[in-house]
Amino acid sequence: MLTDHHTHLRPDDDPLDEEALSVETIVRHVAAAMDAGLAQVAVTEHVYRFRVAKPAWAHPYWDTQSQWDIDAYWEALAEAKAAGFPLLIGIECDWLPDGQDVLVDALAGRPWDVILGSIHWVDEGAVDYDLYSAFKEIDPDALWRGYVDRYTRAALSGQFDVMTHADLPKSFGPLPSAETLDWALDRIADALAEAGCCTEISTAGLRKNAREIYPGSDLLARCCARGVPVVLSSDAHEPEHVAFAFDRAVEAALVLSAASVAAGVVVGVVPSAAGVVVVDPPSPAGAVVEDSSATEVDVESFGALADTGTTSPNTRLTVAVTNTNFLKRFMIISHILLKRSR
Repeated sequence: MLTDHHTHLRPDDDPLDEEALSVETIVRHVAAAMDAGLAQVAVTEHVYRFRVAKPAWAHPYWDTQSQWDIDAYWEALAEAKAAGFPLLIGIECDWLPDGQDVLVDALAGRPWDVILGSIHWVDEGAVDYDLYSAFKEIDPDALWRGYVDRYTRAALSGQFDVMTHADLPKSFGPLPSAETLDWALDRIADALAEAGCCTEISTAGLRKNAREIYPGSDLLARCCARGVPVVLSSDAHEPEHVAFAFDRAVEAALVLSAASVAAGVVVGVVPSAAGVVVVDPPSPAGAVVEDSSATEVDVESFGALADTGTTSPNTRLTVAVTNTNFLKRFMIISHILLKRSR
C-alpha cells in the first residue's frame, strides 16, 4: 500500500487562521497523493497547533502556535474519510519532559490511525527553528546528548506508532564529535528496537540544510541491523511536497546492503541481481537470495498473505527494480512492517 505517513495541513509560514483547517485543504492533500501514485495519505498535524496543548508548556512559540480547535480538526478529517477519501487520521505529538500528561490527555478518546512522536526542543531551545535555536546556547555535543535523551525516552514511552526524523539536529547546526555521534546513533537505534517502534525514512531532510534523508545512511543501517520497522514519509507542509522524492527514500532503503544482513537483519531490504528481496529472517552473509526453503510469491499475493497473518518466516518477496513498480512495491513492504510492529 502506497502511503505518505507524515503530512501537515498548514505551511510553517501560514497565518494563524482557520482556512487551512478545512475539508477543502484535506482534499488538496489527497489529490496530491493520488497524483503521486499513492493509495492513501496520513494527515498528521503538529499537536502544538491546538489550544488543548497550550497548558503543556509555557513557551512563547508554543503559546503563539496553539490556536486551532482539535475537535474541528478531527471532525474535518473524519468527514473526509467518511466520504471515501483515502486518508489516515493522525497527529504529530512532541514529547516533553514536563507536561506530557497534558498531551496524553489531549489525544485520549479518539481512535487515531497513527500517532507520530517527535523531539523539536532541547530545554528552551529549538532543534529546528532559528528564532529559538538551541545551537545558540548549547555546544553540539551537549545538544545531541540532550536530544538523544529525549528521543529515546519518547520512543520507550509506548505513546507513539512512529518516531519521526530521528537525526533532525543535523539539518540545523554543527554535528557533534565523532564519538558523541556514534553514541547517539547507537542509542537511537537501540531504543527504537527495544520499544518495537517504527521509524520513518523521511525525504524532508532533502529540503533542509542537510540535503540528505532522515535518518542518514549510517543510522538507517543501524536501525535495520536491529530489525526496526520503517515507513516512508515526506513531512509535507503543503500539497506540492506530498510524496516528495519518494524514489530517493526507496533507494535509501535498498542501500542498506549486505553489511546490514551480515549484522543480523530481522527484517531488511537488500539489493540483489534478481531485484529486491525482503528477508525475514536474514540469510547468512553472502547468501541473501539463494535460499531454497524460501517461498517466492508475487506482490499482490504477499500483501494479501500479510494482511491475513499467514506469511511464514521463510516467505520472501522478489520484485524487479523497474520504474513505476519500484515505489509501489516498496510501499507494500513498509505497510506490512507497520502492521507487524503493532
